[in-house]
Amino acid sequence: MEQCAKERISLDDEVARVWQSFPDGVERRTTKYYRLGDYFDSIELIHSQSEILSLKLIFYPKEGVSTYWKALLMGVLRSISKGLNGASVTSIAQT
Repeated sequence: MEQCAKERISLDDEVARVWQSFPDGVERRTTKYYRLGDYFDSIELIHSQSEILSLKLIFYPKEGVSTYWKALLMGVLRSISKGLNGASVTSIAQT
């Protein structure tokens, strides 16, 4: 589980998003790449003290970046869940 998470949280990693539009009724797909390090100062991986098979990821967004970091965060969590054959991912927001 830890290795799967580590492989997906490097600040140098890029997340691909496919944007779909239909100008003049013709489908157009555009792929954009978002580098995690452009949106986060760091991503910390911590072993949970309460459960053996539990990890905590703490995302530290950069100050002043667009709120798109939230979508990237959710994409990373979905990627980890898929990589672990549907492991449960719980998001807890703290301010």
